Amino acid sequence: MVEFLYHNKGDGTFEEVGLLSQVAVDGDGRTYAGMGVDFADYNNDGWPDLVITDLANQRYALYQNNGDSTFNYSSFNTGVARSTMLHSGWGVRFLDYDNDGWKDLLVAQGHDLDTVELNYPNLHMPSATSTMTAASTPSLPPTTVPSTSSITKRPRKITGSY
Repeated sequence: MVEFLYHNKGDGTFEEVGLLSQVAVDGDGRTYAGMGVDFADYNNDGWPDLVITDLANQRYALYQNNGDSTFNYSSFNTGVARSTMLHSGWGVRFLDYDNDGWKDLLVAQGHDLDTVELNYPNLHMPSATSTMTAASTPSLPPTTVPSTSSITKRPRKITGSY
């Protein structure tokens, strides 16, 4: 089933615009199990962007707002796709964790099977302390938090494809 995005029409009603805004499927045109979601301006361009977590063996979806009621699937060029493939994300939040003016990504990860590593050795449950650093930011040190959450650090704003 495709993802839905509801637009407030300002008259007490909403309309579904997921396909029109290009957030209904991932960058390969596939559907995914949308779990956690947040809507905030991660790249400081003045437009709210969208992030959606999902189950393991799927990529978390990061959509950059184009400012024209459409979004660009940005999971591949930001490193989010590669760094999230083996994880199930249940909740997600954009926040400025280190007060540097740029949104970081906080993800609550887990799996519905507590024995997932026995049945699927390629998948990993997050440890009590886990980190996730986007592949596009190898020069930044990972931030460690004492929970089953992860923080993805994002670099300073780079114009063009981030």
